[in-house]
Amino acid sequence: MRRKNGILIWLCIVAPLVLGTAGYLIFRPDTWLSRRIMDMLPFERAAAWLAHVRIGAGRAAFFRNYFSDICWAFSLGSAVSFILPDKRRWAVILPLLFLSVMEGLQKTGVIRGTFDWLDILLESIASTAAVLLVQYLQNHQGGMKHEETVE
Repeated sequence: MRRKNGILIWLCIVAPLVLGTAGYLIFRPDTWLSRRIMDMLPFERAAAWLAHVRIGAGRAAFFRNYFSDICWAFSLGSAVSFILPDKRRWAVILPLLFLSVMEGLQKTGVIRGTFDWLDILLESIASTAAVLLVQYLQNHQGGMKHEETVE
């Protein structure tokens, strides 16, 4: 059971984080995160290749503006669902509160970013879908349930 739960964690938490980070590198080269990652690349050829790829792919507005945030919201919803396996209501509410606060901080200028109602909507859908998917998989596909973790 632990192996199946580990696979779920990788698929529902780690993979979306990696995809979201890749989205920033490819579609949002002007962000702080992209610049830091590009600075850390050890090989000039790899940095040059990523720079070439992101220029060609940067025209898609949806991917530029929303893809990474959707991936990270899905990861957040999944993580909270794993932490609170028997509290579906809180597993849905906590990510929504966090996402709304982050957008609010962007609107007030406390943190850098652009406030966007569509961000809140898409992130809310992603985090809620993640909670429902993780709980479904845990209950119906042999994922480790909370009772099994207590020894």
